[in-house]
Amino acid sequence: MLNKSIHGNESECLHTKLTPVTYKGLYSMHKYWGKKPHNIVRSFIECYTEEGQVVMDPFCGYGVTAIEALLTRRKAIAIDLNPIATFITRATLLPVDPIDIEMEYYRIRNTVEYNINELYLMQCTQCGATAVGTHFIWEGDIIKKIWYHCTVCGERKGVKKPDQADHERVRTIEGQQIPYFYPKTPLYENPRLNAYSGMTVADLFTKRNLMALSILLHEIEKVKDNLIKDVLKFTFTSCLAQASKMIFVIKNRGRTSGNARYEKEEVGSWVTGFWIPNERFELNVWRCFENRFRKVLNGKKEVFIHLNSSYLEVETLEDLIQG
Repeated sequence: MLNKSIHGNESECLHTKLTPVTYKGLYSMHKYWGKKPHNIVRSFIECYTEEGQVVMDPFCGYGVTAIEALLTRRKAIAIDLNPIATFITRATLLPVDPIDIEMEYYRIRNTVEYNINELYLMQCTQCGATAVGTHFIWEGDIIKKIWYHCTVCGERKGVKKPDQADHERVRTIEGQQIPYFYPKTPLYENPRLNAYSGMTVADLFTKRNLMALSILLHEIEKVKDNLIKDVLKFTFTSCLAQASKMIFVIKNRGRTSGNARYEKEEVGSWVTGFWIPNERFELNVWRCFENRFRKVLNGKKEVFIHLNSSYLEVETLEDLIQG
């Protein structure tokens, strides 16, 4: 219900046309479909409530309403049938010290980065040294092109066609056991979402990336501080889509404007559902996690500044109302 008596006629509150702003900072930490423009949500909260009042969102999604309520010194209740929605909302809001998060990240990096990158090793075509593959372009069941980074000769974005050793490395990995937990959960059959009978969550990833993700998650589970662990799991889930088979290859960007770049492939994004394109990217898992961590860390710095002294979770509605 909208309490029009708080600030008078609501038309006086919202007489200015509002333009959605770009997601950045704490709203760019994790992808979620249907994320609402935070500046517009804030305008409604400020128009129809006062500081200290309770704002409830029964379908919270990413948690924009709850986040904006707390940032404007209201109280918030966030509910959703989807557990990942409430997990994202809470993990976004947790005012964990960014220094502590960063220290735990470096511990994990020192432990697993080498083991994960070892799955993507190859030979640099410029200097012959061992390099790390960053992007693998697949067509069907065959790798067609590899982008790599060589620290020996400084080739930051080398490109090569896979040789016999590269194909053999993939075949060897296919025959190995995944060392730790990975999900075998069946997908609910729904052709509209490209989820078919017999498909599991694991089918959305290459064997190599499943191995890398299992190693990474296993190390995150060792974190002793539960709040920091939740933030790092949040980082982990935010990189899963980019580590999947669902990343399509963009070609001929700019063709409608007459400025198409025919020689260059670019990384696309995943789309709604579980579509696995025939031509797709396999991205190095550690790089996916590292890139997402930078965004999460920046977002947590923002949260820590604004909510560290005021954030408190309560057990009951009575506690929330009474403060």
